[in-house]
Amino acid sequence: MLIKTFDYTNQNGLHKPLREASRAVIIEDKRVLLVHLAKTDEYKFPGGGVEKNENLTDALKREVLEESGKEVIDSTYIGCIDQYYPDKFDKSKIFSMNSHYFFAKISKNNNELNLSKSESELGFKPVFIEIDKAIALNELCLKNGSTNHWTERELYMLKYLKENYNERF
Repeated sequence: MLIKTFDYTNQNGLHKPLREASRAVIIEDKRVLLVHLAKTDEYKFPGGGVEKNENLTDALKREVLEESGKEVIDSTYIGCIDQYYPDKFDKSKIFSMNSHYFFAKISKNNNELNLSKSESELGFKPVFIEIDKAIALNELCLKNGSTNHWTERELYMLKYLKENYNERF
């Protein structure tokens, strides 16, 4: 199910190959597990790109383990948010990504994080947070001019979840 499309292109550019990503919505005790980015003081859902020979569920499990140290034991598909932006490295091309969101249940085990260099530089730290607080902080980031492609997407998804699944929060 398509939840939202963000298209900030004039459709005249050349699309880069589409990037598929899996993202986890993990809720415990009325709080959602998000990754806090210390460098930008914003929140995103744990998850990331699907690698070659990997399906959406395998990517979800790998990415959640890497970014949060948590093992996904079950997941249910929610929907997808598509994004099309001028590529920040080559303005003649268009950045294209489909982010697939899943409700995920995690085991009680805690593992070490396995962050990429860029994730470490952004100061990734998994935290359980109240959804309203995450919404407020991401709104502030956008108001203050955040140009990260994930900020608007994640804010939209947080609001979508609150509106459509409020009983979980």
